[in-house]
Amino acid sequence: MNSTKKTLPIVQIGLWLVILLVFAIGFWHTHLGLKEMKPFGSEWGSLAIAGILLLPILITYWYAVNGKKMALIFYVFYGIIFFVCNLNYFYPAYIARQIVKEEATALSDTLQNYKKQSNTLLIKNIVGFEDNKNELVDYENLKIYKAKVVTEIKYINNGWGPEASKALEDFNEISEKYGIPISTFSNAGSLTSLELANVYDSYLEGVIQIVLETMVVNSKDGGVANALSFIKGIAELDSLQKNYTKVLRDSIIPDKSEIKLEEVQTHPQINILQKLVTGINEATSKINSATKSDSFKFQVAEEPQSPNLGRIAFTFQSIKDRNTKVETWVIIFLCLFVNLILPLSIYLLLRKKELILNKPVKES
Repeated sequence: MNSTKKTLPIVQIGLWLVILLVFAIGFWHTHLGLKEMKPFGSEWGSLAIAGILLLPILITYWYAVNGKKMALIFYVFYGIIFFVCNLNYFYPAYIARQIVKEEATALSDTLQNYKKQSNTLLIKNIVGFEDNKNELVDYENLKIYKAKVVTEIKYINNGWGPEASKALEDFNEISEKYGIPISTFSNAGSLTSLELANVYDSYLEGVIQIVLETMVVNSKDGGVANALSFIKGIAELDSLQKNYTKVLRDSIIPDKSEIKLEEVQTHPQINILQKLVTGINEATSKINSATKSDSFKFQVAEEPQSPNLGRIAFTFQSIKDRNTKVETWVIIFLCLFVNLILPLSIYLLLRKKELILNKPVKES
């Protein structure tokens, strides 16, 4: 006599509901994971791809549960595709903020380092191999006098004052030594203090750059073939350092807000990183091309990888680079669990619908 033990119908229904929920989660995150690729020329084309994958997964899983072993092999194959696509969403979504923070930190360090190197190179090409540093002193004083003029016009005397007049005279005394006497601008009530300050700021900075070019051309070093390109590169690095350092250190690096994958291409912080790298490379290219010696050349700053968040190639390269980090393996296991481990464990429960126990029955 055979005794049988059947799985309760409500348990079977519960298991099927779980597996359908798992497939729905896999379907949606496959769509999100493929969205960056824009299949069929549209980011919504990923929905069609996810749907095409979902159908054979449902069919092969059904046949596998009902005893078709070959269907199980195909199900595992489609499940691996689901796993890869889900990983391509969960992993970059989790590390996006960390990637941007790391790149901002590296760029901040690069910016400071390049600025110091450019200053050293500038000093060398002003004073040459001689011990006479009069030109360097003149250059530093020109910057100081310019700052005094602009500051007093903008903030102190609401337009002009004796400090600005004296600083402008001192500035002119130095610039005349290099054959560049300066002009003065009449306000005549037509400009605000801020506008007048900006006029002098731009004008005096231009004079400083011309004086600096003259110093480099007349230096004893002779290490610069194109003084204008050299000075422009130095000035651009200085401007980048002033404009971006605060943004990187005070805004981007400490920020903990979420970066959504669909916003990667237009995210303002990622755009800032891209612009900064472009600016650094353009400035250092001018310096490199103007320097005769090959003993010193600025290295090209690496392009930020954050714009590639959500692309499969970047995801797997990043996983390879971060394979020692715990969070990397947590995300991999999570995707593996949802897309393969859990469905296969439920398959075993559904496949064994009846457990037949053959026990000898004693005759009375």
